Amino acid sequence: MKRSLLIVAVLLLPTVAAAQDWWEDEFEEYPPITLELNAWIAEIGGIIQWGDDTTPGSEIDFKDDLGLDSAAVGPLIRLDIGITDLWDIRFSFWHTSFDNCLALPETIDFGGTTFPAGTEVDVEFMMDAYTALLGYKFVDGEQLDLTFLFGAGVFRPQMTIEDAAGETERNATIPTPLVGFALNIEFSDSLDFRAQVSGMSLDISDGNGQVLDAEAAFRLRLFEGLCLVGGYKFFTTDAEFTTLVEDQFNRGDFTIEGPFFGLGLIF
Repeated sequence: MKRSLLIVAVLLLPTVAAAQDWWEDEFEEYPPITLELNAWIAEIGGIIQWGDDTTPGSEIDFKDDLGLDSAAVGPLIRLDIGITDLWDIRFSFWHTSFDNCLALPETIDFGGTTFPAGTEVDVEFMMDAYTALLGYKFVDGEQLDLTFLFGAGVFRPQMTIEDAAGETERNATIPTPLVGFALNIEFSDSLDFRAQVSGMSLDISDGNGQVLDAEAAFRLRLFEGLCLVGGYKFFTTDAEFTTLVEDQFNRGDFTIEGPFFGLGLIF
């Protein structure tokens, strides 16, 4: 029995080696797949205004009125899939969450509820973002690449203010088309720089506004398949959406930004 197994193994060795060479040759023909797992240390600034059909919302400053002046750590995940030498697909997800407990310095109206000055409240603002972009590389150089991006994003802000009487929560799901550009500079086999910006300005029947999502990062390859990532991300929006009552609207005019760092896996 052992002798038979030995003969079979010897006969299969050339076949296995040939299959491995074929797999490596075929795999090298395809652009790489890169997965980045980052921690984003972000701060928020700006205002939000959120009412309902009967009570217009107050203009609330995140820092001055709610004390959301501390940095928060959230995930920033990217998946870049090369299709051909010129085409790729880029997916991303990020999440931020800011919270605080305070006595309100001024009376505010939020989501149809009035919170008088001095009320002890717990406040939280969260935001999720999902984007999917198709990229076409229109400059394919030895060290410099430029890519045109087009696709869509879904942004989901949510805010909660809670006092002794209970909590008031408002959220929204905002889909939007996105266009932009990406830059990649390869300094050496182990170090490169990437930057990406996308956004859109819309003017529709029930609202108008714009959004801009940008980031830049250096990537240092430690060894085959693994790299360190460090960069900076900037997100800003200024949008207004009317309610059923004429001249009343919800508004967000704020910026979320900060550095990020993590690991990249290259397949």
